[in-house]
Amino acid sequence: MSCGPFAVTGQRKANMNPTIKNYFQQAELFFPVLGKPERVWLSRRADEIEDYFSEQEPSSLEAVRQAFGPPQRMVQEYLAQADTRAVVRRVENRRRTRLCAWAASAILLLGVLTAGVRVGLLWKGDQVVGDYHMPVYSEDGSLVGYEKSLNEQEAERLESETD
Repeated sequence: MSCGPFAVTGQRKANMNPTIKNYFQQAELFFPVLGKPERVWLSRRADEIEDYFSEQEPSSLEAVRQAFGPPQRMVQEYLAQADTRAVVRRVENRRRTRLCAWAASAILLLGVLTAGVRVGLLWKGDQVVGDYHMPVYSEDGSLVGYEKSLNEQEAERLESETD
């Protein structure tokens, strides 16, 4: 999905002058949040600028800046006429959303790492148990010997089944 000033209205021409497009790309960087209201406003401003340059294409970005001012001033005009509470609320919502996304990513990563460590420990534990010879003690507590390991027992079972 395109997120430029022309993505919402669908009225923009695909062959817009690259100089004017560059001017608007610079302006987008100064918006505290770039939602639908800002993109619609930018689209209207693009119409005005294209109408101004309809007879003669701008020779450079400097020509557009001389005619309409720097991109920062265009953003200042928008913010002056916009509902300040609404813009601040949207900026805070964006910040909260990003914070929640980072927290969710961190929790997911921690969960994946924990699961990986647990699986690794279980796998390693299974190998150790499989090769471990259990000690056998007599009733008085003295060591009598060792049982066969689980791997040895499994190997004997397979041999007896094949015979």
